[in-house]
Amino acid sequence: LGTLWPEYWATLTAEPDPGKQDTYSQARALIAIARTIPVPEVFTAADSTELTHAADKDPRLALAAAQEDRKVTQFLAGIPALIRRYEIAKVPARSVIRAAIDLERIGGVRRIPEGFLRDAAPGYMDDATWNQLTDTWFAEALDYALQRSLGVSGPLERIRPRPGEHEPEEHYYRLHDYLAEDDRRDRRFATAPRSFWDSAARRISTPGDLLALAAEAGRRHYY
Repeated sequence: LGTLWPEYWATLTAEPDPGKQDTYSQARALIAIARTIPVPEVFTAADSTELTHAADKDPRLALAAAQEDRKVTQFLAGIPALIRRYEIAKVPARSVIRAAIDLERIGGVRRIPEGFLRDAAPGYMDDATWNQLTDTWFAEALDYALQRSLGVSGPLERIRPRPGEHEPEEHYYRLHDYLAEDDRRDRRFATAPRSFWDSAARRISTPGDLLALAAEAGRRHYY
């Protein structure tokens, strides 16, 4: 019994072009005699109901069940890769991700402006790291944070407007739900740097988000 992602299935079962080396002939022959059981792309409503009952005993299932797209299998398979990507990130990328985590943790902001990340992240780095950065550091860090793996988004995911919706002047991102929940516990007492508050004051424009951030700033005596 084995599992295989659709994109790998397509690669292994594709017939080679004439004259090209048949790299996957044995794998293709094995798959041809195997009994194939397709895994649905999303859970049905009935499946989700059963999952909700099982989730009472497993917090991972509870978080997976809360996903709006019902892609529970992809969510569970991709979580270890997501956590590894965050843990092994270089300092610039980790700083961008942590700025996003703090914005949701402190202000509950779900739509994160790109400008906020660019201005807030430097405060999460020490001087030695900051002074060694190249001019492309932010683009590289953001690209790392956006890379998908095993069917789930990276630590950050771009919010793409649908046709007919207003096109914002800058890109907006959302933090992956699991990363937000997992790291929020670890960093619940962490102090956000000055760059976080300065960037939030300049870059956050939604009234509700501003009100929440102002209240949190007041609690910390940042008047």
